[in-house]
Amino acid sequence: MWVLTLILGISILIAIYYKMNHTDVFVVKGTVDAEESMPSGRKILPLNGEWEFYWGQLLEPEDFKKEVRVHSYMMVPGSWRKDIDGKKYPDYGYATYRITLTKVNPGVIYGLKKQSIRIASKIYVNGKLLIQNGSVSDSVRGENMGNMPEAVYFQSDEDKIEIIIQVSSHKIFGGGIAEAIYFGEQQEITSFGARNIVRDMLPIAFSFGVAAVYLIIVLVSPGYYKKEKASVFFPMGAASLALINGTLGERIIKYILPGISAEGLLNLESVLISMGILSIVMAVYHLDRKFISTQYRNIVILIQGLFAILYVVLPAETPGIRTVFIIIDLLIIIAVEFRVLYLFMKRTELRISGIEHGLLLLVLYFIDVYCIDQLVFTKGLIGNDMMSLTASVLYITVWVFLLTYRYHVMYKKNEELTVALLESNYNMERVTNHAERSEIAFLQAQIKPHFLFNSLNSILSLCYSNPEKASELLWHLAEFLKSAFNIDMTSEFIRVESELESIRSYVFIEKTRFGKRLKVEMEIEEALKHQRIVPLLIQPLVENAIRHGALKREEGGNVRLSIQKEEGFGVVTVYDNGPGFSPNSLATLSGKAGDTETERKGVGIGNIKKRLMHYYGEELHIEEQEEGVKVWFRFHLEEEDGHVKGSNCR
Repeated sequence: MWVLTLILGISILIAIYYKMNHTDVFVVKGTVDAEESMPSGRKILPLNGEWEFYWGQLLEPEDFKKEVRVHSYMMVPGSWRKDIDGKKYPDYGYATYRITLTKVNPGVIYGLKKQSIRIASKIYVNGKLLIQNGSVSDSVRGENMGNMPEAVYFQSDEDKIEIIIQVSSHKIFGGGIAEAIYFGEQQEITSFGARNIVRDMLPIAFSFGVAAVYLIIVLVSPGYYKKEKASVFFPMGAASLALINGTLGERIIKYILPGISAEGLLNLESVLISMGILSIVMAVYHLDRKFISTQYRNIVILIQGLFAILYVVLPAETPGIRTVFIIIDLLIIIAVEFRVLYLFMKRTELRISGIEHGLLLLVLYFIDVYCIDQLVFTKGLIGNDMMSLTASVLYITVWVFLLTYRYHVMYKKNEELTVALLESNYNMERVTNHAERSEIAFLQAQIKPHFLFNSLNSILSLCYSNPEKASELLWHLAEFLKSAFNIDMTSEFIRVESELESIRSYVFIEKTRFGKRLKVEMEIEEALKHQRIVPLLIQPLVENAIRHGALKREEGGNVRLSIQKEEGFGVVTVYDNGPGFSPNSLATLSGKAGDTETERKGVGIGNIKKRLMHYYGEELHIEEQEEGVKVWFRFHLEEEDGHVKGSNCR
């Protein structure tokens, strides 16, 4: 199905492309009959067709008063690479074009609208120099670039008009009359120029407007930026595209930078192309890392940075350098597009949905069309770049659809997580009420309210920046609460593995909150995981080691939990490399002081000591180390009949 869709899309594009670039021929063998070519319905005449062409000569009106043999005929618009007889010419050089319009009305004020002639030109009408862009020369040194759209008005005393155009292009690949020259009455030419400006302004204003909206969204919604980093590079790309379009056609950017030279305009356009390519690659990279590897991204950054520098440093006459760079840029985008298409065909599991994947393919497709059209137009193979303007609008539009859809999906996920949090809060209240009625309510109450508050805050924060991480954190919180409050009342013991599951969930939550500041290691003897132990003996010790030990260090610290078999006992050891205890705190935790407030700060330490003595007749040992604190105790192991040695319970 996707193959048929692709073929249909390409076929439609080719048809549109042909329609946009198909031009009627009015000039035949250097002559055009104005009366015949401009019937009552036609107001503007594109001077397209077979112009007289004199290669390697800069002829002036005086020269044509003598007998000048026509060298050949060249199709206009287009580059001068090949004449109508198939004879090829160099990409760099100079030449003269000439046509004669017959059956014009004497005394009428006519206009001539020049679009793009590469790269310096002089236009004579009936022997008078009316337009000069740059400095035309037969050498590189004498040439100054100057290719700006311009309109000129004149009156003919005869019923014919002679137009002579000198052109030189020693610095830019593929010289010639790149776009059609338009002829008509003054009012029509003036209106035509105004329509062209409006036509060029619309896609520029659209691109800038969209870029500004998304930039404002990014600035006022930092949570959105953290989740959708592609949203930062999209406005950068849209603004770059708008400015690039401003250097084409009517050169709208000259109204913003009126003093800019033709070479400066060319350099600006080239640097903007590098920025645009970089923004596309970065946006795709942040949509899903499977599309673009970090190494490929870094290579593109390096290449585009190098291109931007070379565009400014290298002189414009460096042979073909800009064309080579544009081809490399196009290959970079095509490589990304093929990678995206390959993963689409393989139906690879990605962070983005199928709809998003399809929209991304359209985005890359339209930017390909834009780049190819500009490349072909630059080479002089087509007479206008209307397809570029159309593709740029479609490119921005599809990007907007893609990012809007992703925002909608993200909003729905946040709603679902909010509902899950509310349900979790409701279930937590029910479980807490049940725990308060149970005989171990005091132990379960050791789960401090601030821990739950901080955990829920972390989840809410991640809802905007990383919904997948928020979902994972919520699951661990639920597991921790379940293991803490869902203790079997019919038994005084639980499996060590059950206690470890609670600890792992607690550690995951704390590591999510504190990141690299917290490192927790566990060394558990496999055979002891199935042993039974009094609940809530180990987890409070790990919590104390994290909160009052490792995290007291500014740079963070380490916690190590060990459960090993020694001399017929199970030995639980919790070590942290925190700052240790003050003498008063150590005395309190060791049971040598009566400060109940300090005792409450040690989460459940007093209770653990009482239960160890009650069930096992064992002490809780608290020892200061050279760095940090070591807390350990022994518990009795099960015998073969399931009886716990040292306890009357089974």
